[in-house]
Amino acid sequence: MGNTNSLAVIALKIALCSLSVLTLAGCATDPYGEIAGNDIDQVHFHDYMIRDLRKYFKLEPTSTKAVAYEFLKPGPAQHGLGYPHYFVWLRVHDGHQVYEEGFAEIDAVETQYFSVNKFFSKKTINQNPSLITGHYGQGLSEIILEKAGQKS
Repeated sequence: MGNTNSLAVIALKIALCSLSVLTLAGCATDPYGEIAGNDIDQVHFHDYMIRDLRKYFKLEPTSTKAVAYEFLKPGPAQHGLGYPHYFVWLRVHDGHQVYEEGFAEIDAVETQYFSVNKFFSKKTINQNPSLITGHYGQGLSEIILEKAGQKS
């Protein structure tokens, strides 16, 4: 009986040490390695984001229109297997003239590019807020609806 208890204690210590190492290494927050295996490094992040958003909105290289983005949550979100998502508010503008504005869920793909997974224009959000509230949780939904001009 003494051996069994000692083995159980040793096994528990090993498990706790392993969990500590995984947490310190960041594995516990990215259990499948999907964020690390797909996210864009900080050196290229902004340039790739702008490049890929311009492509999504079909802006020609010579266009004076610009794309601006604002993160609505810090860092990428990860839900099981799949690409890490960024939740952003986007604006396509030329100076003070805004041509398109809305919420986007953007995936980081294989460290090479971003892909707009979902985009809801400000107009669409205001016409049908349940597209947001039914899918993005209360905290993020409130932020999106506020950006779209809806009062809480």
